[in-house]
Amino acid sequence: DGGYYFNSSITEQINMWFSAFHNICHEMTAVKYEFFLDEMIIQHNCITLATLHAQGKRPYHPCFT
Repeated sequence: DGGYYFNSSITEQINMWFSAFHNICHEMTAVKYEFFLDEMIIQHNCITLATLHAQGKRPYHPCFT
């Protein structure tokens, strides 16, 4: 087992989120595409953390502490 956990529900949500960028990324090179999605994921994580903090929750993310 090795402790690996796959959450198919979260995978579906991420795929739907990625599909919103299809038109923007359609003609990008692989390097630009990877950079763009990496930046969008970082922004999404920052917004999610800010939203949770505003709700009085204390989320932990090792890259954003």
